[in-house]
Amino acid sequence: MPFNYRYSRPTIGVLAGWQFYRTATNLSYLLPVFRGISRAAQDLGCNLLLGCGMGASASPDDMAGDTGERLKAYQSALAGFGLESDSRIVAFGRHVFDSGYSSMRQIIDSVATFTAVLASNDESALGAMVAIKEAGRKIPDEVAIIRFDNRLEGAAHGLWPGSGPVRS
Repeated sequence: MPFNYRYSRPTIGVLAGWQFYRTATNLSYLLPVFRGISRAAQDLGCNLLLGCGMGASASPDDMAGDTGERLKAYQSALAGFGLESDSRIVAFGRHVFDSGYSSMRQIIDSVATFTAVLASNDESALGAMVAIKEAGRKIPDEVAIIRFDNRLEGAAHGLWPGSGPVRS
């Protein structure tokens, strides 16, 4: 077998989240992290292997990854406080703007009563916020938004705390 330099170098493995595949864009906090990892591997003469830790889908049937854990925590909290579960106020998406929007539309169209939204990340929260505003509801006066990630585009639009008042 001929000598192949690629196979004689050490390999660095990084277990990345689903965000690497879905949101590692120029607006994501992850892009500079992955660029830094890539440059460091190149500087050290190493191969780089990125693996993703997520379930196969973002659906109620796939309880793998953190989506399933979040749903279990929500259901446990309801039970712990003696609250009834309403399946109309749980919608599944894929942690992106379009899914946040369509999931929120699904909840709004169900005519279920809600005063807060817990979004899986900032992108889905932005989509949900558009749907809420289109439905004529006011953020945060009528609907509170809880989201994760602190993405810069939310601050640029005055949507996150510390970036100005949020009024619709």
